[in-house]
Amino acid sequence: MVIAVRGSASKLDHVVNANARVGTAALGQSTSKLTAHSGFLNCAEALYSVASQQIHRHAATRATDTVELRHVIFTGHSAGGAVASLLYVLCSSSGEHSNNVQFSCITFGTPPSVASIPASISGPTGTDDGTVCLNIINEFDFVTRADPPYLLCTANLLRSMYGLPSLHDNLPGGKETVSSDTDSSTPLTTWPTPPQLYHHVGDLVILLSRLEGTSIKLRAITLPPSHLEKLLFCRLTVHRRQYYAERIALLEHGSFNSPP
Repeated sequence: MVIAVRGSASKLDHVVNANARVGTAALGQSTSKLTAHSGFLNCAEALYSVASQQIHRHAATRATDTVELRHVIFTGHSAGGAVASLLYVLCSSSGEHSNNVQFSCITFGTPPSVASIPASISGPTGTDDGTVCLNIINEFDFVTRADPPYLLCTANLLRSMYGLPSLHDNLPGGKETVSSDTDSSTPLTTWPTPPQLYHHVGDLVILLSRLEGTSIKLRAITLPPSHLEKLLFCRLTVHRRQYYAERIALLEHGSFNSPP
């Protein structure tokens, strides 16, 4: 079963995206809590009962059906991927579903959404049972870095180019911070990025286009979250679904990471 969550398509969706306060949700019957982007978390909680009912319904019919439900994959692009990631966490940790049903999550161009999550959910993926949790990210995709500290950081980078002072903000967590103390009067050589407030669920796979010989080739690399935190991603065109679709088609045909 594939459960796909659509990305932003209306003004109301963008209001949800802008609700970046930290929210919390219980994880199953345990005392663990999921802390995440409130807008995305509210959407995931609203979809949870519908998704759970569908999983139960299809799992319950397996005794009379020729196709047995064994694997549920959550997916989505952009904000839809953020909601799908949180829905995956809620379903994986609920303990309500049959042990025979496995869960995976594969998202595309997803903004970071989780502030904290139990290690059992966010740990290494690609296990022997065939489940995965992957974030497919186009290099330079601004949305994949877009949490409050990074938005403030990029705004101050632009302000520095015009000799304007840095903005301050009371970020979630209560402590006033400044995104950068770089002196805007000196030539810009590096720009420090702040620690992320929100993170992705699962492993990061970055898709890069590189000139190899006389043609552009696709490369796919895995990246630790601590490395993504240090990168400046500022393009919007590569966030479009068509760019992801084209590159996924190349992955599907094995047209990536060719020898130099």
